[in-house]
Amino acid sequence: MSKLVVRHGLSEANDRNSAAFGLPEAPLMPKGRQQARDTGLALVATYGLDPQSTSAAASDMLRSQQTAEVAGFREIISYAVLNEVNIPKTPKLKAILEACEIVPEARAAAEAVLTNPPAEQVWFTHGYLIAALCELTGADTSDRRFIPSFGEVRELSI
Repeated sequence: MSKLVVRHGLSEANDRNSAAFGLPEAPLMPKGRQQARDTGLALVATYGLDPQSTSAAASDMLRSQQTAEVAGFREIISYAVLNEVNIPKTPKLKAILEACEIVPEARAAAEAVLTNPPAEQVWFTHGYLIAALCELTGADTSDRRFIPSFGEVRELSI
């Protein structure tokens, strides 16, 4: 079965200059809202989805919920298992990511998702989790960034 996994749009949680940096309830920034609109258009053009009549899964975090809404989805089901993976920012993390390796916390989170995946075809979630899901499902990402770009759609066989 194919799942379309989308990284949320750029949010204030991603802006180091924002008071909401890193917060779960940080809203999308204007650029993130545009990314979400573009994602909705891509889901229609590339995958033939109708967001108005298709339900989507999203993490509990506001930026994922807003990305799904702005992309055009009306029925959005929250799943805590799709929440952002909390990984301490350390020099070791930087080295792991530069080597395009999955950190243990992201691997464990992805394994939990794959054990009991949301039934919806489209999931709105976060970068580390998507990278780990791609690795565990054998998705070909050779032509893409290790951590997906904001609003990027990846297709997984689950």
